[in-house]
Amino acid sequence: MLHSKMHDYLAVGLTAVGDAMVTAKSAELYRRADAAGKMPFTLQQLHGGDHFFSMQDLGRSDIVDRIMEPESFLLRGGAMKIFVDRAYPSPAIDQIHDGCKTHVGANFYSKDEVHHLAVQASKLGINLAIHGMGNCAIDIVLDAYEAVRRQSNAETVLRLEHAFIAETGQGQRMADLGVDLVANPGLAYGWGEVFDMWRGEKQNHLKLFPVRSMIDAGVRVSLASDHPCGTYSPAEIMWTAVARETLAGAPLEPDEAVTPEEALRMYTINPAQASGRGSEEGSIEVGKRANLLVLDRDPLTCPTGQLRDMQVLRTYVDGVLRYERTPS
Repeated sequence: MLHSKMHDYLAVGLTAVGDAMVTAKSAELYRRADAAGKMPFTLQQLHGGDHFFSMQDLGRSDIVDRIMEPESFLLRGGAMKIFVDRAYPSPAIDQIHDGCKTHVGANFYSKDEVHHLAVQASKLGINLAIHGMGNCAIDIVLDAYEAVRRQSNAETVLRLEHAFIAETGQGQRMADLGVDLVANPGLAYGWGEVFDMWRGEKQNHLKLFPVRSMIDAGVRVSLASDHPCGTYSPAEIMWTAVARETLAGAPLEPDEAVTPEEALRMYTINPAQASGRGSEEGSIEVGKRANLLVLDRDPLTCPTGQLRDMQVLRTYVDGVLRYERTPS
């Protein structure tokens, strides 16, 4: 099953994948696949606790050892996932009603708990990827990252996952702290109306799936799928980031649209850097890994409506042909 899924990823042009919730069982599965030579591409592990959404206990040696286990060429680790808020009943959002701030949604952990865990991880040399969906959750993440930056060097990778419902002003703080935003605008296609409902009426200070404003603030933004919540096809996700349309054909925050060139960068060099691999992949340069695609069209010049239908003809990982489309 794992081998079949990896083939599916190669077929859409993915030469590296990040598993955003690795437990002890899945880490063992990846170790076995890697040892057997069954890993066709790089897999980045973001380690969680004992089960989905559970908080890590960095006082436990088994969790620390799992996160810090030595890497191989294709199986990477050394990063920890923390969840701040959830989708239901809604993300952690600060709304404004009649000039007063009102908190809605639910947090998994308090601000102090997230702060303590992030600082503790940083002291152990663990990179961080923290899930924050709403603007309140984003502030909690950035507060924790500010404390981390005070004690660690600027090279430590600090990632904010999602930022689905954010304030554009939060982008400047992300940029100042050197935080990588891993965004999922592809979810706007199938879930845009749901996120609009979560945002609430007349909440003009909040943006849905902000990408343009984050780039303009100087944030390094990467695109990701959040699969299985949405498609894992880079072509479809890039199209949604450019077109900003929902399944119903309605525009969703069109002022947050990006250019095809920006979308391509957010699927190549930016995620390589956000995963700590910018020196080895993500761009075509002498000395870097030959992770290359052959496409049936130019994503930078084809009409926007055709971008989502782009097909991968060949996928090369480290110069080895790992996928070739069968002619129809």
